[in-house]
Amino acid sequence: MEQMISSQKEDENGKKYNSILKNCTFYGYKGSTLYSLTKTGTVKYNFVALDEEVETTTTTSTTAVSTTTTTTTSSTVVSSSGSGQTTTTVSAPVKTVWGDANCDGEVDMSDVVLIMQSLANPNKYGVTGTDKNHITSAGLSNASVVNNNGSVTNNDAVKIQLFLLGKAAPKSDK
Repeated sequence: MEQMISSQKEDENGKKYNSILKNCTFYGYKGSTLYSLTKTGTVKYNFVALDEEVETTTTTSTTAVSTTTTTTTSSTVVSSSGSGQTTTTVSAPVKTVWGDANCDGEVDMSDVVLIMQSLANPNKYGVTGTDKNHITSAGLSNASVVNNNGSVTNNDAVKIQLFLLGKAAPKSDK
């Protein structure tokens, strides 16, 4: 089923024309005017709310990312034995994958979505965000694929999408 929005507009010279949007998905906040417009009328449009968790299903055909490095992180475990405390530092290897913003070991569209969420709503999805699935420092490092400097922009999300489409190769120095 094809969906479309048509509205009559007027250009700067007063000439009227029809503006048409087809098969649209709109992104915004629940309760906004845009949200209301997508839910009214005879044709309903897809609306993705940015202010709530979105469950997505992504089907991709990609080859495995071959550029990985292993880094080491430390965590401190404190145990009590009698009157004193013993502090033990445990090191665990962490796999770094080019483009893997959510640190699940795979590069897919959910990484692109997390990057965009962290940029659009940093209070919720940024490194110190309140959402349980916010981007982490390791995720930011993985997602920084354009400049490879830990700083993430929309260009990083675009580069990962191009990689998923087979139109770009991963950086070899990640």
